[in-house]
Amino acid sequence: MKRLIELILIISFACFGIASAITTFLGVLSVLESYNDYLKYALSSLIAFATSGVMLYIGFNIPNFKQEGKLILAVLAYFVIASMSIFFNFVTFYQGQIVSRTIEEDVRVLNSELTKSYGDSKLALENSLNVSALKDSVQIYENLVKSEKYHPNRPGPGMRWDSLKKKLDTYRGKLASATETYNQRMKEINLKSEDANKALEEIARSENADEKMIYAEQAVKKIDEINALTKTIRLIFLLG
Repeated sequence: MKRLIELILIISFACFGIASAITTFLGVLSVLESYNDYLKYALSSLIAFATSGVMLYIGFNIPNFKQEGKLILAVLAYFVIASMSIFFNFVTFYQGQIVSRTIEEDVRVLNSELTKSYGDSKLALENSLNVSALKDSVQIYENLVKSEKYHPNRPGPGMRWDSLKKKLDTYRGKLASATETYNQRMKEINLKSEDANKALEEIARSENADEKMIYAEQAVKKIDEINALTKTIRLIFLLG
């Protein structure tokens, strides 16, 4: 029974030491963020291996320390060293939480910005091509042509009907051209918007802070492209 308890203690100390090495490394790395890469990685590795190495040594030698009557001293030494690791573990956890909250706030802002940019771009495109106005004109002249054709005093196609029909055909041609251009531009806008949405969705799925930042940058890039396209559309409209 005693050997089983000792074995459990050894395994527990070993597992804690290994896990501590990883989190201590990440914690020290966060503290030394402003240092150059070589120095911060070297110091982080050194501190992580040193503290965890001592913890593993104490853990594996618990039976010996017990026989020598140094068990309490060994356990105290273990937890003094472990307290350093706990501090760096806290730093890792705390900074991870801060980054996570910051990114979540950024995602909300980016979602709002994407919605606004998409709406602005769509509206600018509609205004520049006069799609709504052309649809109204086509509807008006379709009604006039139909009315003229069945006019009680002058039924059937005539000079006035021909004139109205030509205007109707003109507006239909303009509407067809504007609609084609509108669909092409909207396809481009929709693709950029979809890419931005995918990047924002990946931020929510990813558990890695660095990956979240990469996806956030991708989303910002696509939103900027939509805004640039909107400016181009407005400029063409003003110059046209």
